[in-house]
Amino acid sequence: MIEKEKRIQAERAIEAKKATAASATAKEAAAAAITAEVETQNSLSQLEDDQLEQNLHNELNLELRALEKKKAHLANQLATRKRTAEQAQKLAEAKRIVVEMQTEI
Repeated sequence: MIEKEKRIQAERAIEAKKATAASATAKEAAAAAITAEVETQNSLSQLEDDQLEQNLHNELNLELRALEKKKAHLANQLATRKRTAEQAQKLAEAKRIVVEMQTEI
């Protein structure tokens, strides 16, 4: 009878150890799953951050191109206005010379 009780206690101890081991294994598995999920979320977050940065870069690049085109257009306008002003001065000088020549006649 004592041996039977010892055997039952030993079996219970073994079962408790198995349950503890299973619980520890389950906890480790849960921790590993959580770690994997966090790593996946971090990876996705990094991808999203990279995509947002790339979108911002593309947007800024487009704005830069637009500003460069506007600058070129304004430079062309300025050159045209300078030529117009120079031609107007030449015309005014020519008219002044003609008037002087007419007054001499």
